[in-house]
Amino acid sequence: MDRKRAKELLPIIQAFADGKTIQYFNIRVCDWYDTDDCTRHSEYRIKPEPREFILVPSAEEKLGWRLCKYQLTTDAIKVREVIE
Repeated sequence: MDRKRAKELLPIIQAFADGKTIQYFNIRVCDWYDTDDCTRHSEYRIKPEPREFILVPSAEEKLGWRLCKYQLTTDAIKVREVIE
């Protein structure tokens, strides 16, 4: 391992030490998989956390929905992102 690769892996190793889930990219199936071994694969990432946000209907019907920080109306919906 050279210094450049060590710099790339440093945030991954720190996240692993902090208890976060690490994933590697499987090129055969083009998908990310959880792993406890950060030495066997070439591409890693910290597993993304699902995001939550609130959508409220736009005042103009043609605009659809818009993001909002607070659920101010009863017709607002809370959305939680699903990450597989």
